[in-house]
This record gives sequence, C-alpha cells and structure tokens, in this order.
Amino acid sequence: MPLLHVVPMKLSASDIAGKADGDTEIATLNEDKAAMLIEPDQDHDNALIVNSKGTIIETDIQAGNDVIHVIDLPLLP
Repeated sequence: MPLLHVVPMKLSASDIAGKADGDTEIATLNEDKAAMLIEPDQDHDNALIVNSKGTIIETDIQAGNDVIHVIDLPLLP
C-alpha cells in the first residue's frame, strides 16, 4: 500500500493551515521518506496547495480514528 499520502499523526485543517508558511514540509509514511510541501494559495483566500500542484478541497472528514483531507490531484512519488 502506498503511504505517500499518510502522515504519522492526526492533523486537523487548522493544524495544517498553521504549518503553511510556504516552506513547511510534513513527513509522510512513504518508504522514500518524501515530504509534502504545504503552502498558502496566493490566488484563493484560505486555500492551501500541496506539493506546489494540488489544492486541498475538503477538510476534516472523520474516518474511524483518523481524519481525511481531500486534494484535487493524486500524490505521485
């Protein structure tokens, strides 16, 4: 199972937004230890960009003991 999209902690949308300063990486559980770059979207208020490409479009979906955030593009290694 690819783990590029899984982080080792539970992060709410506000937690992610607090880390989005344009130079923030969040480590994933990917075998390659890749990180997701989270930055503010300069063109849209309160939007966040993942890896300079995908926009977070839905946040804080509760799923068991986890939380899901939906982005508009797949994360590829």
